[in-house]
Amino acid sequence: MLQNPYTWIEVSKSAFEHNARMYKKVLGSSALAAVIKSNAYGHGILPMGQLCQQSEQVDWICVATMKEAIALRKEGMTKPILVVYFIEEDPRLALDYAIDLMVCSLADVQELNEIGRAHNKPFNIHLKVDSGMSRFGLLPHEVIPMIKALRSMPGINLAGIYSHLAQAANEDQSFNTVQQECFNAVLDVLEQEKITIPYKHLTNSAGTTVMDLDRYNIARVGLGIYGWWPSQFVKEVTQRQYPWFDLKPVLTLKSRIHQIKSLGPDCFVGYDRTYKTTRPTKIGVLPIGYYDGYDRRLSSKGITFIRNHYAPVIGIIAMTTLIIDITDVPDVKQNDEVVLMGNYEKITATQLANVIGSFNAREIMTRLNPDLPRIIVD
Repeated sequence: MLQNPYTWIEVSKSAFEHNARMYKKVLGSSALAAVIKSNAYGHGILPMGQLCQQSEQVDWICVATMKEAIALRKEGMTKPILVVYFIEEDPRLALDYAIDLMVCSLADVQELNEIGRAHNKPFNIHLKVDSGMSRFGLLPHEVIPMIKALRSMPGINLAGIYSHLAQAANEDQSFNTVQQECFNAVLDVLEQEKITIPYKHLTNSAGTTVMDLDRYNIARVGLGIYGWWPSQFVKEVTQRQYPWFDLKPVLTLKSRIHQIKSLGPDCFVGYDRTYKTTRPTKIGVLPIGYYDGYDRRLSSKGITFIRNHYAPVIGIIAMTTLIIDITDVPDVKQNDEVVLMGNYEKITATQLANVIGSFNAREIMTRLNPDLPRIIVD
């Protein structure tokens, strides 16, 4: 009986736990916050939330929106959750679901205070400081006046203060230093004013293993928790400082061969006849295309892995299908599993990103269609 052709994503629990242990060992007593925004970088926010909830290494969860946070709470995630971007839902839900919020404007704080006061329950907020990225955040000179204003707001509990690094993975660390000094200067003033804030955080995956962490007690780890290095520079510096530190990719993208065909030489393959066979060729048709998130720019450039052999993508990738050359792969059968992205040298997320010229593994992974099944393995 034929198996139903399908495409799915496997999420490795053991790889995730390994990566979390690596970062937690660097952090010591500081908290590890796993960043699972944007559908957990393509891994699936619910399965990744489940792994975070089960892991003894993960202390916090960071998401982009309240919608993401509420979805996790509804699925039984009880660990602290911080929304680092948008309050796009009714703020009262943050009270109902015990969600911490990023705030960076007086108007937002005043609105939250009125709601919190009316419900006799304060919001937990983390003030965002703009240390040089010029995106979200209070400018440094605005921080102390804001905090003093909060003292008269019973609907607000100042739980944390943080900033975000613009280029932590770069070999040139000079701007990292500028941002860190800027944020630390704010912390200095807080100490002088005898203002105590429970949580202070600055670093991302790259910064966590290359910067001095003495003044912070949370690290927000995104790309690294999924098993990918932010850059070759970060990898080299990290493994110099911590020779035991390594990462294991969590995600594997798989499909099955839906149909096998034998073609002669001089046959065109796919739309626009961009590929022409030069020999007797056996092809496999897979039920995955750019709708599923396999980038169209990998047409005739992508590579797959099947039965311990690499097989190239040939022709233009269509919306829901692509074609691979399996001529040199022995014993291929219909419904055989095919790996399109995973922990194999030629098909890592980083390598695929390099092939299409984006050089950003996040871009490759976050484009995977949220409707694809995510399955936790091992």
